[in-house]
Amino acid sequence: DALEGVACLLWNVVRGVKGRLHSRGGDTIGMILDCLMATSTTSNSDDARAQTTIVTELVSRWMTLICHAVEADLLQPLWKELLRVWKNVDVTTDHQLHAYTLECLHTLLCTVISTRDGGACAQTPAVAQQVSQQLEFLLSSEPDTGIYRLVAESTQKSILI
Repeated sequence: DALEGVACLLWNVVRGVKGRLHSRGGDTIGMILDCLMATSTTSNSDDARAQTTIVTELVSRWMTLICHAVEADLLQPLWKELLRVWKNVDVTTDHQLHAYTLECLHTLLCTVISTRDGGACAQTPAVAQQVSQQLEFLLSSEPDTGIYRLVAESTQKSILI
């Protein structure tokens, strides 16, 4: 399938020697996550959501490949970029649009957390703490829609598993 092929291509861009990311792999991960965030925050139209859904699925498959191939204690660049993007979501503006962005991030976080039965996150307790802190922030700044609460609580449950 095309998504799997592109995910494999992206994996080959960031892979280094066995069990490691390329020395510039974190930069590439950041750039791809920035592209995903750009697609998820441009519009709330059905076409934009469909495009973002495809890109999110692609990035999710790519991250699964990374998590299976890279040793868990060497995934810090991946976590660093995921958390950077997560913290940059502006929850004070268009709540519905950013709720969709958070849903995309939730998908990616759950992908990484669930890979290797949580092993990708278990080796980095500081990451789990940072994700929990960001979730607490989202819960405390919840807009009237309540969608942030659903995404945050669902992600929190995934971390605690």
